[in-house]
Amino acid sequence: MPEDSLVSKQGFRRKVQDLEKSLASSVDTKKIDLETAHFFAHRTYGRQLFIPKGCTVTGKIHRYSCINVILKGDITVNTEQGKRRVKAPHAFVSPPGTKRACYVHADTLWMTLHHTEQTEPEKAEQELVTESYYAFENEPPPQFPPGGLTEVEEQTLKHLLEKKRLAIR
Repeated sequence: MPEDSLVSKQGFRRKVQDLEKSLASSVDTKKIDLETAHFFAHRTYGRQLFIPKGCTVTGKIHRYSCINVILKGDITVNTEQGKRRVKAPHAFVSPPGTKRACYVHADTLWMTLHHTEQTEPEKAEQELVTESYYAFENEPPPQFPPGGLTEVEEQTLKHLLEKKRLAIR
């Protein structure tokens, strides 16, 4: 990777962290809970988020590439790859390691589509996102049994995965 790309990547990451700290500590910032809908289909998780006009939001770090669909709205999206204004309808793919900082020009409905075996939003999120760039770059993703297993099947699979991790035969 060229040095200037690394510098811009580190610069973006630092700016997003500074933005998140500023938003969290500002007394003028109105904090809202964003409306999220979850959809599961054959090995696919869809996460739909409604973001009101005027919001500045940051996202989580995605471990894997995913499909993004702006169903409604107008939003400026900043990532390590640059800044662009996106108006619905629009679809694109984001690469692994993506984190966003966005400003919403009009009420926006954004959906991401992910591959996962999970069937619960909490487990899907644990598998698909990480809280830090360090974890993204240095730690293996958590391993979960496929969703929909019986309790006995799940315990057996966890046992086998642990044996594999410890290289026990």
